[in-house]
Amino acid sequence: KVCLTEGLTIDIEEDKNGFMWFAIQGGGIIKYNVVTKKIKTYRHSKRQGSIPSDQVNCIHIGEKSQILIATSNGMCRYEPKTDSFRLIPLNADVSDIGSIIEDQGVLWISTTKGIIRYAKGENIQMYNRYDGLSSEVFQPNAGIKTSDGCIYFGTTSGFVGFYPYQIKANNISPAVYI
Repeated sequence: KVCLTEGLTIDIEEDKNGFMWFAIQGGGIIKYNVVTKKIKTYRHSKRQGSIPSDQVNCIHIGEKSQILIATSNGMCRYEPKTDSFRLIPLNADVSDIGSIIEDQGVLWISTTKGIIRYAKGENIQMYNRYDGLSSEVFQPNAGIKTSDGCIYFGTTSGFVGFYPYQIKANNISPAVYI
């Protein structure tokens, strides 16, 4: 089977139901049913439930089989009951999402302005050069969690790697002097 797309196919994933998901930069998402050979294309539009952008950078199938989509205009989750997408508000000053890696229910999200730690029900944590990152600009679909639990993200000038369990938030407010 050959399917011509309107952009670069940057990621391919298979969900628990056997559907193939293709992330197309500039062309949205293609869902392919390998049994029926049917193709469905999802594109950005003004209607509610569409993907936030046709610039799709990554597809992540989560630990609980949820399908997350990283785009140049935010991150969304596929809602199978309505065959639509729901934007996940990150409340960060960044919308260009490159990769999504999951570790024990926590999402580590690479962006064009650093790395976001996202845990549902908690405030997000944004890590950037002030936290020791050598680069804040991460490449689309350039992330992996290795067998020993280390997460790597590819940057425009190399890569960064870290063990999530070693990241500790500093919750102590600095003293203010006038």
